[in-house]
Amino acid sequence: MSDYKDIINYEYTGPKNHQRMTRALTGYEDNLSEARRIVDERIILNEDKKNELDDKLNSIEKDLSNKIKLTYFIKDLKKTGGFYKIIETKIKKIDSINKEIILINNIKIKIENIFDIEILGKDNYEKN
Repeated sequence: MSDYKDIINYEYTGPKNHQRMTRALTGYEDNLSEARRIVDERIILNEDKKNELDDKLNSIEKDLSNKIKLTYFIKDLKKTGGFYKIIETKIKKIDSINKEIILINNIKIKIENIFDIEILGKDNYEKN
């Protein structure tokens, strides 16, 4: 402290027009949280599974009144990979030109992102 006694009581004369920097790293916690966040790797379907899904979609298209349990992949916007979502819903339309299904709530899902479909039938839908 003795080395600074000649300047220790001087008033600060630095710039007063702008805000001083904080000592903490901004964004560090957000970056750390993002790095810890786990995503799933997309599963590539074999030909048998693709054919099974095609058969189910053809069956559903003939009778859109059935409720289904749908498992599909959603790509992560920040990382390689994503996550699988499972919903119970009904399909409004199968759009073979754009290769997507349109759910009753107008959400569109690319057929290539579908992992599994289970047809639940009419009775299960009306009970819920």
